[in-house]
Amino acid sequence: MDDSTLRAVINAAPDGILLVDDRGTIVMANRQVEVLFGYSNTEMLSERVEMLIPMRMREQHVEHRCSYGEAPTTRSMGKRGTDLIAQCKDGSEIHVEVSLSPLCVGDVMHTIAIVRDVTKQKMFEMQLQEAQKTALAASVAKSTFLSAMSHEIRTPLHGVIGWADILDNMALEKEQSACLKGLKRCADSLMHIVNDVLDLSKISAGKMMLQNQAIDIHELAQDIHSTMAVMAAEKSLSLTTVTKSLTSPFMVAIDAPRLQQVIVNLVNNSIKYTLKGGVVITYTVHEGSQLVVVVKDTGTGITADKMSVLFEPFELSTGTGLGLSICKSLVNLMRGTLACATEAGMGTTFTVSVPVESAAAVVPPSPPLVAAPTAFHDETVLIVDDSTINRSIMQHMLKPLAVHTEEATNGLEAIQYFVDGHEASIILMDVHMPQLGGCAATLRLREMGIAIPIVAVSASALAQEVEECLASGMSDHLSKPFSTKLLSDMLRKWI
Repeated sequence: MDDSTLRAVINAAPDGILLVDDRGTIVMANRQVEVLFGYSNTEMLSERVEMLIPMRMREQHVEHRCSYGEAPTTRSMGKRGTDLIAQCKDGSEIHVEVSLSPLCVGDVMHTIAIVRDVTKQKMFEMQLQEAQKTALAASVAKSTFLSAMSHEIRTPLHGVIGWADILDNMALEKEQSACLKGLKRCADSLMHIVNDVLDLSKISAGKMMLQNQAIDIHELAQDIHSTMAVMAAEKSLSLTTVTKSLTSPFMVAIDAPRLQQVIVNLVNNSIKYTLKGGVVITYTVHEGSQLVVVVKDTGTGITADKMSVLFEPFELSTGTGLGLSICKSLVNLMRGTLACATEAGMGTTFTVSVPVESAAAVVPPSPPLVAAPTAFHDETVLIVDDSTINRSIMQHMLKPLAVHTEEATNGLEAIQYFVDGHEASIILMDVHMPQLGGCAATLRLREMGIAIPIVAVSASALAQEVEECLASGMSDHLSKPFSTKLLSDMLRKWI
């Protein structure tokens, strides 16, 4: 191959190619080097290669060049996170990757430098990193907002639901009962929305954890039927539950609360969009390992344009549109499938198929062996909460249980209560309080040797806060809003 042919090949290369002697003098440069740096060949030849390096880096480059000359090897630079900068004739800087190879020309060691402009790639990487930082900041902001929303909405909602629950146990006139029923329904709907938003956040963050437990499908089906029967009856719709060829009991292992959440959401959706007729829920188990639940209604059906976004959040024609999105995500977490078959005006069929384990493979948690009296006697409950309304609600809820109640408005007062020699059977401790919060107060009480049950009462339903409460020495966690039954069940569990 003659010199002109070799020169043509070198000039056709997509990367810049330089030949530098042992003193750092540019001996040869191809056409792409001229394009990259803006110098002509004449301007570069016989000049030191440092002319292509920013002034602030030239001294360091000379050291590196001399070091390379002592032990020349083939190597690449500017990759794997190393930032290599070159300077053009107009003073602008570019990001480059450089591959070095030693070449002996006569008795003189030369270096071939192949230079690639990676400025666009570096800019893209920096933009991507910036986008990731922005996304992380947005995620943190979202988590902070949801945590605050959970607390700020649940706190007043606890007052609404709590007082409504107390009123429901009083003798009311027919019209008053009807008004109270409407109030409770609205409060429950708002609570459902708050829970849906939090669930969606957990799923998006990958923090939704499933826990299998042994359940009887017949019992699960009956619970769901009882929950949804009232809603169906209010619209004069039939609600039918069928368990096909299942012996009783039929035990399987799955995350029952989350499965129930999925089915209840689907049935709720079917009832909402059904004007006449009814809803049928069918449960079958295929080959002992695949639970199939079919929810079929005689409702309005779903149009083709809505089907494509059916399981996307905020896409329902009414409501928040979170329910079906959460159902789809939960079923995916269960390694199952959720399908929908529909025709506008002809009803809709949802089919849930999830794998279930053998019930024998999962040991159900043993409930604590505690007595369940209708009332407590000679028991003192210390209520620690900075909210007058919350303390009053708990006092009214505890009245039917015939317990004695004492109050403290913060953690310091709770500690002083025991310092003064008073006793209690259990503490209902708010988590977020001025002066001294619930977790800090619990740590101090445990250090003092107070071993009675301490139940965290918090407007937050986030797993992180529950873990922090238990880590501080609390015995249990009760999330606001709660009913009289939940509160009394908690007391029966611990005293």
